[in-house]
Amino acid sequence: QAEPKLPLEELMKCFLCKKDFNGSGLNSLLSHFSEEHYRLELEHNYITRPGMTWMVDKRCPQCLKIVETKQQLIHHIGVEHREVEKFLPEKYKLPNIIEKNLSFPCPLK
Repeated sequence: QAEPKLPLEELMKCFLCKKDFNGSGLNSLLSHFSEEHYRLELEHNYITRPGMTWMVDKRCPQCLKIVETKQQLIHHIGVEHREVEKFLPEKYKLPNIIEKNLSFPCPLK
């Protein structure tokens, strides 16, 4: 039994510290999660984990874009690739509004 989805307005508040991102948008929230609450998880999974090559080549392991600093990589992976969402509890995961807009043109146009 899946838990009922929270309203978007609730999802746009950080469930850990209650900071409200309704006015500032999804990327601000993802950035907040990446840098404030899940930095170590992102660092472990994409920088220090055996087999990860960022320390050597400074490239994003997903898109190979050059990302110079650890801080920038954490932001890039967490926000651009939305990887920080993997660490969020199921009920706080954000809907893929952004991706849907890209792949499904509006049928009403």
